[in-house]
Amino acid sequence: MIQIVRQIKISHIGLLERLTSSGTDPYQEARDALAGSAPEGANAIIGVQLSTSTQHFNNGTFLYLFYIGTPVTIEELA
Repeated sequence: MIQIVRQIKISHIGLLERLTSSGTDPYQEARDALAGSAPEGANAIIGVQLSTSTQHFNNGTFLYLFYIGTPVTIEELA
């Protein structure tokens, strides 16, 4: 089993944060991180589950993504 957790700020983004943001899709980055954490030789991740949670702090509200799945090697039978 592999697991990743990603934090995404979902409250109002200030001007400074907007100017310094990378412009990338944080949801896609989370999926890519899950795929990248699979061991060498695995060519699929099965049973992927996504759980979410939100937390409010002084510096904003954040969405937490929790991905978990099982890396496997799928082979075609002749």
